[in-house]
Amino acid sequence: MKNIFLFIITIGLLMTSCKNHDISKSENNKELERQILKELRLELKQNLDDINSNIEALIISKNANEIIISNMENKIS
Repeated sequence: MKNIFLFIITIGLLMTSCKNHDISKSENNKELERQILKELRLELKQNLDDINSNIEALIISKNANEIIISNMENKIS
């Protein structure tokens, strides 16, 4: 009888230990997900900044090309 009682207590403790481990593991996973999302957000922001910078450079190049073409047309006329 004493052995059965100890066995039941041991099983209960093991189950509780496993449950606590799963909760801790889940919290670690959530923290890892938060960190990954934070890094992805920062990379996305940097990519958007780069794209905006490239668009501005293209607009400047377009305007410069239009001026050059206009000057060339004026010289031909």
